[in-house]
Amino acid sequence: MQLQGKVALITGAGRGLGRAIAERYAREGAAVAVVSRHQEELQSLARDIESQEGRCLPLAGDVSRAEDVRRIVGQTSQNLERIDILVNNAAIIGPAKFLEDSESWRQTLEINLLGAACCIQEVLPMMLGQAAGTVINISSGLARMAFPRFSAYCASKAGLEQLSRCLAEELGSQGLRVACLDPGVMDTSMQVDIRSRGPEKLGAKLWEQFSGLKDENQLRNPAEVAELALALALHIPEERNGTTFSMKDLRVL
Repeated sequence: MQLQGKVALITGAGRGLGRAIAERYAREGAAVAVVSRHQEELQSLARDIESQEGRCLPLAGDVSRAEDVRRIVGQTSQNLERIDILVNNAAIIGPAKFLEDSESWRQTLEINLLGAACCIQEVLPMMLGQAAGTVINISSGLARMAFPRFSAYCASKAGLEQLSRCLAEELGSQGLRVACLDPGVMDTSMQVDIRSRGPEKLGAKLWEQFSGLKDENQLRNPAEVAELALALALHIPEERNGTTFSMKDLRVL
C-alpha cells in the first residue's frame, strides 16, 4: 500500500491510460477522484475499484471548462479533504490536417493544454499549503517530433512539456514535483480514432503505419504505463523535476 493516505485526482480516467492509472493507484491505497466527460465510464470504473475495497469519487466534467474544473476540485476537497497527486491525462487527438477544422484545432489545445493548466492552477493552493504535491502531465513523443499530421496535438503536448519545466523552476522550492510522462504508443481508443480516419484523411502511408502497429501487436498495454505513473507518484528525483520520463526510466526510478 505505497499510496495509503494519499488522494489522487486523475482526468481522462474513464478509459485507457487514465483508467489504468486510477486502478493502479487505488490498489496501492490511494483514494482516487476520477474525471471524464462520460458518466457511464466513471460509474463502471468506480464499481470496479470499490469491488476491490478501494475508494473512488467519480466526477463528470470537461477540463476545458473552467467552471467544471473549479467544481471538480471543490468536490474532491470536500469529499476527500486533500489532493496530493494530479494526473493530467485528458486529451484528444484533434484534426489530422492544419487546415481541416480550425474549431477542432482550437478545441484540442483547450483540452490538452489549457485544461491541464487550469487543473494545475486550481489544485496548487491546496498542494502548496500541504508543503508537497505531485503533478504528472501525460505527454507524447510528438511533443518533440516534427510530424506531418495532428499539429494541434503536437503543439499541445509541446506546450505541456514546457509548462512542466517552468512550474518546476517556479515552484520546485515550495515542494512541487512535476513530471511529464511519455507513454509511447498504446492500445487505446485514441489509436482506434486515428485508424478509423482511414487513408483518405491520413494518407495511405501513415494509415498503413498506424494500422501495422495494431496488426503486429506493437501497441503498449496501458497497464504497463500505469507502473511508471505509480513510480512518479512515489518519487520524482529533484534533479529531474519538470522533465519528461518514458518507460525506459522505470527501471531507475
